[in-house]
Parts: sequence; structure tokens; C-alpha cells
Amino acid sequence: MLSKVFTEDFEIKIKKNLCCVGKFDGVNLSIVFVSLGGKIYKYSPYLRGSEDEFIELIDMEQEVTSIACNQLDPDINKDLLIIGTKNKLLLYDVENNSDLFYQEISDEITAVSSGYVSNSETPYILVGENCLVQGFDYHGDEVYWITTGDVVSNIVIEKNKKEPILYVSSEDSYIRCFKNDQMICEIPEQGLITHLCSLHHNTIGYSLENGEIGVYSNFKKIWSVRTKYTINSLIYPKKIANGLCIGYNNGLIEIRDIEDGKLLYSNTGITNTTTSHNPIAGFVYGDFSNNGEYSLIELSMDGKVTIYKKTINYDYNTDYQNKIYECTKRKQDLLLEYKTLKERSLTISSNAFVLSKDMILDSFATIEIIQEFVDNKNLIGQIVLLITPKENAIIEVVNVTSDVLFEDNTFTIFPKVTKMTPPYRIPLNFVHEIGGEILIRLLCQIQTKETNTNRVFLKKQIIPEFIMFKAVKNLEKEGKSNLKFTVNSKMTDIVWWIKTYFLIKDNDDLMESFNSIRGNFIYLLDGSEMSINAILTDNSNISITIFTENLEIAGRCFQHLISVLEPSDISVVLRNFPSEKQKLIEILSNIEEYNVNRMKLTSEIASLSDQLVKFFILAEDSKEINDIQNLRKGYHAINNLNSDIFLEYSKRTSNHEQLVNSLKEVNKIIHKAANLRFGKEKSTIIAEAREAIKNNTILTLTGLLFD
Repeated sequence: MLSKVFTEDFEIKIKKNLCCVGKFDGVNLSIVFVSLGGKIYKYSPYLRGSEDEFIELIDMEQEVTSIACNQLDPDINKDLLIIGTKNKLLLYDVENNSDLFYQEISDEITAVSSGYVSNSETPYILVGENCLVQGFDYHGDEVYWITTGDVVSNIVIEKNKKEPILYVSSEDSYIRCFKNDQMICEIPEQGLITHLCSLHHNTIGYSLENGEIGVYSNFKKIWSVRTKYTINSLIYPKKIANGLCIGYNNGLIEIRDIEDGKLLYSNTGITNTTTSHNPIAGFVYGDFSNNGEYSLIELSMDGKVTIYKKTINYDYNTDYQNKIYECTKRKQDLLLEYKTLKERSLTISSNAFVLSKDMILDSFATIEIIQEFVDNKNLIGQIVLLITPKENAIIEVVNVTSDVLFEDNTFTIFPKVTKMTPPYRIPLNFVHEIGGEILIRLLCQIQTKETNTNRVFLKKQIIPEFIMFKAVKNLEKEGKSNLKFTVNSKMTDIVWWIKTYFLIKDNDDLMESFNSIRGNFIYLLDGSEMSINAILTDNSNISITIFTENLEIAGRCFQHLISVLEPSDISVVLRNFPSEKQKLIEILSNIEEYNVNRMKLTSEIASLSDQLVKFFILAEDSKEINDIQNLRKGYHAINNLNSDIFLEYSKRTSNHEQLVNSLKEVNKIIHKAANLRFGKEKSTIIAEAREAIKNNTILTLTGLLFD
């Protein structure tokens, strides 16, 4: 599939994921990448052999966090380079060596991308920060703003101009999908998302920190595989191979089929060892020779650039190297499976078999999911898998598996080894608070008068969406904060929603009548109280009130209810959260104070720096005239001023960290408060909140969110 053309070594350490390709002169493709020292270089394969083939563009003199490029100005037919540092955004004209705009970002920039969003006439520059994504046009004006749940890690935009979908991953292990400025889907994952890659419309590839690679199509996972290596790069070289190209930290390159994840190409031999141990910094691809022949270029972290071209007349069936690789890998898997089964046979009777459908699990063990308090004072609890074997059964192994609920997909318990006594209480620690399914496997030894038989039992257990909410009959007090709304639905639908998506063991836990239902719950993670009260109104609508001091919980319940029931008419009557409102006011006041301190500290550092320069000049003059006494005084003063500057800078750093954390909290509150809305109102309130923050109108902001 790929053949190596040549390799060139620039002897420069290249930073991972900081490379892009563009037509910076409007005609020819060039590669731009960042070194470890913050210097940005341009490599032009079409100028091979000339002095301008490899040049240094700019020294940022600070850490570069992300780069991208795109044709942003419709009047200029060439790509412009977008550079993001920790708190500055630069739009740079590579051909003319000039800055087009230099934007200071109050938050830390974690990701940068560019593309068409929100029916824009020109591509936007999208900047990922703490809990938000900002969009700028090529003039540097802010034109787009959305919030996310945590620090943004990746931004990907579809190239479809008509209805492009924006994919944003964040450190809370969610991929959020936006159309214009409205979130249309939220996808949970089991670990930190390290890369996103747009494949087709509504189709993306992803990779996780734990080595998992996969593809989502129409917001559903169609395949995933787990590797033991760290993934450094992900790209879709459409013109070279219809597959996902993956680069690893040990130099391994793989191309996997988008449809099923089948391995199409690997740069390894039969022994499954890499041909190069150079960690891959990134991939770019394009028509670098302007003759319609596309190339894939690999950049390694030690400064080597390798160009690959598509093999002519490639035939999957005759590629013996990949076939041998696949067969060898399959052989190794089978040998490992055989070895495992052989070792197990030493401890398990040879007459072990999987239980047939006619046999009943309950005859030998009972399995149930329970909620229990571990701290009765603070009402904090956990979810427990309770397994109780019957008298004639001994449980040897318990295996629990889930695709999305557990961090490592599965975990195994050996009751005998861990000296557990029945009933076995196994705490379940979920990665995300979402609904799902777990598969429980029990290896049991069934004791009879004649013989002992080993059997494997399987049971699927549904985990409801709000399993972390324990139903209680009464609450100590009903909170002042509440969300009240009406929906055009049936009371039976509300009852079904509560009983389906909450863990209701007994109908007595709910207060139910023909025209109302009430459920009281304790949130086991922090002890928060919540009450859901639904009443049938005179006009045949349902009035629902969610009482809770936790703004996030109210938003989750509201969003889930309307997404499941899809009522034709929704009207929010009241959003009353005084504690959250007061918290927001205090945070905004702190932000104002931090900004004042920032200006004051900057002024003091500048003043001390001026004094430092003066004393340095005086000391140098004393040195010239051999005035040792004043020279000593001068350098003593310089030393004191240097210590003062260092102290002021430490204060400024601490103040900046507090400012960033406060801004993050504000963005989170806006995101939570937006979940108390639905549809267009949800995106509108975010835009209006952004304007209120820019205008520094605290009362307007709190009124928008909570009144």
C-alpha cells in the first residue's frame, strides 16, 4: 500500500502533534512544524535542493500549544498560519513574514482548528480553552462562542460547507458534537481522548490515552481496538488509502479499514517489531509535486522526515507481507488462548462447560444491584454488585464487563484468593454516569452427591441512567432551589421515565396517585438531595418541579427527560437557584479583583525592571572608572531588585492561576445553566451570557441565567 521514497534528517527535535500542511504561497504545498524550543520551521518538498527547502520562520520564545492553517481571507488566495501559545493567538502570513493579528486570550489555549461553522461565509479560527471554544474571523474579531464540560483537548470540523459538524473532545472524556452553536450529541468515552480525525460526514476516528482506536458513524461506535502502544498521531489520507492512519510512539505505522478496523497496512515484519524506533510526531499528506500524485509524509520526533507514496497497482490479496503479518498475529493469539486454557484446566475440572439456556442461574446464585451508604452522616454511598451463592454452589471467579461504564472494560474477582465470604459485595466504580449494560460471568462449582461440576453462568444486567440516585421515602428538608416546567405529555410517561431510568426497588419509595407522582432521592456521590414532583394540571399538561441545590443534577434530569419523552410543547416556568446565583456573583467579583491585581502587579514588575536597568548602567559605569565601592553597591542593589522581581512574578503567577480557575468555574456554571433550556434558547443564552461577561455586567449575567 505504501512505499518509502526517501528520508531526510533535519536534526531538530519536533514537538508531537504540532505540524500542518498548506499552500502558503497560494500554489505549492509546504509543511510547517514546531521544535521543542518553540521555533517554527517550514519544509517545502517542491524546493528540494535549494536554500529555501528548509527555513526557520519565527521564534515564538514561548511554548507553542497548537498550530493550524487555512485560507481565511477570501481576498488572499493562500493559506495563513494559525499559532496558539498558552495565552496568545497569532495569525501569521508565511509568504510575507508578517503578523496579521495578535490576540491575547485570557485562558490557556489547548487546541486550535479552522473551518466553516454556523453557516459562516469564511472559515473561522476556533480556539479551545478551559470549558469553552472561541471563534475568530481573519480580522481577529470574536464571532463564535460555545461552552463545554471541561478543558478542551481536540477540535475537529467537517469540511462540508453546508451543514458542518463540530466535534470537541475535553478532559472529562466526552466528545461533544455541535451543529452551528447547538450541541446535538454527547458521546462518553472510557479515557482521555488524545486525537480526533474527521473521516466522512457524521464519521470520525478517535484515539484514547489507554491505546484504544475506533470510529464513530452517526454518533454510534462501529468498531474499536485496543493496542499496547501510545498513539501519537491520527490522520485520514483519503487519496492514498481508504483507512485510518495511526502513528505510534515506537515508530509503528498502521492503516486500518474505516468500516471494520481491519488492518490494511503495517510497517512491521513477521516478528511484529518496528522497522524504526523513532517516535512519530505527526503525519501530513497532499499533492506536494502538483502532478496529482499524493504523498504521505511522516515527521518523527527526532527530526526525520520520511515521504511515502501509494504503491501502484496495489492488490490486497497479493500483499504477502500483510497476510503473513495477520496470520502470524492470529497464530500468536491462538497460542496465547491455548496456553491460558491449558493453565486453567489444571485448576478447573475437565467437565466444565457453558450453561445451556434451559438451566436457570437463580438455582445456584442470586445477582442484584444495590445502593448503599458508606457515610451515613454525609449521605455518601456507592453501587454494589451483590452475589449470593446457594448452598450447593461455590463461586470460583466473577468477571464483569462493559463497553462504556468501566475504565478498562472489565475486571475480575477471585473470591477464594481474596478470602471473600458470601454474600459477595463488589463495588462498581463507573467512569461516566450514563445508562448501559454489564455482562456478568460466574464460574461456579456445583456440588452434587455424585460429583462436582464446573459451570459458567452469564447474566446481562441493565444499569439505569440515574443509578447514583438512591430513592428515599422522606427528605429532611425541601431545598429552596428548583426548576419548574410544564410538558405536553401523559402522566404514565412520567411514571415510566422515573421507574425506568432510576433504580426503584419498591413502589413504596414513590408517592404515586392517579394525577401525581413524587420521588425523593439522595445523590450518592456528594449527598445532594433531589425531589421530582409531577402533577396533572387543569389543561391536561404535566407540571414538573425538580427540587435540588445541585444545578448540574437539575440540568441533567431536565435534558434527559425531554430527550426521552420528546414532548411537543415545553414551557419553563421558574429557574430558582439562589445559592448558585450567589456563587456566580462571588466568582465574578473575584475575577474583577484578580484583573485589578494583574494590572497592578504588571505595573510593579515594569517599575522594578526600569530600576534594575538604571542600577545595571550605574554599575557598569563604576566598573569602567574602577570605582569598586559603588560597583559593589550597584550589584547589591541589582541582586535585591532581582529578588523583588522574582517575588512579584510569583505573585503574578499565583494570581493568574486563580483567575484561570475562576474563569473555568464561570464557564462551567454557564454550561450547567444552559442545560436548564432546550433548543435554540439553549444556544442563545450562551451567546447572551458571553456578551454580559465582555461588558462586565454582573446583574445582567445572573439575571439571564437564573431569573
